[in-house]
Amino acid sequence: MDENNNRHDYDREHHELHHVLGWVKVLLISFAAFLGAYLATYYIVDQARHTHGYPFARFERPNKDFMAQRRLYEDFNRFERDALMIDKELMAKNPVKIKPLKDNEGYKICINLKPFDDNEKNIKVDIKPNRVNISGQSGKVDKNNESEFSFAQSFILPETINVSKVKKERKGHKYIIILPFED
Repeated sequence: MDENNNRHDYDREHHELHHVLGWVKVLLISFAAFLGAYLATYYIVDQARHTHGYPFARFERPNKDFMAQRRLYEDFNRFERDALMIDKELMAKNPVKIKPLKDNEGYKICINLKPFDDNEKNIKVDIKPNRVNISGQSGKVDKNNESEFSFAQSFILPETINVSKVKKERKGHKYIIILPFED
């Protein structure tokens, strides 16, 4: 009987141990499933953020978008400043300023020939009774560089010009056009 009691105690302890181990097994499997689902979700969200853009990224780092826009704005301003500097440099190298001067007999237009290779043939003057169109161009070719300069300006005159009496003359580096009034 003693042996039967011992066997019965042993079976009960063994059954309780199996019961406890069963619950531990269930808990470990549940934990592993939860951990796997969490890691899978984390991986999918992380991949979506890197490939498609994370929809809440703006809320996490609002300065990132602002700084990107600011860099674009600064790059545009830098480009615009550089373009203006190039224009100023070109104007400084090739200053062509033509202004008709009026006196009692007509208009006088004086053109600096230096930007046009000091050659009046590089300047074209088209004169109509109340309009003067002046254009010119020149080019330079060096070993590694080729540059071209062109200029055009038009004047509408309030008085009528006598086109048949227009005089053109050269004095030094100046090309002078005399436009007498119509009689």
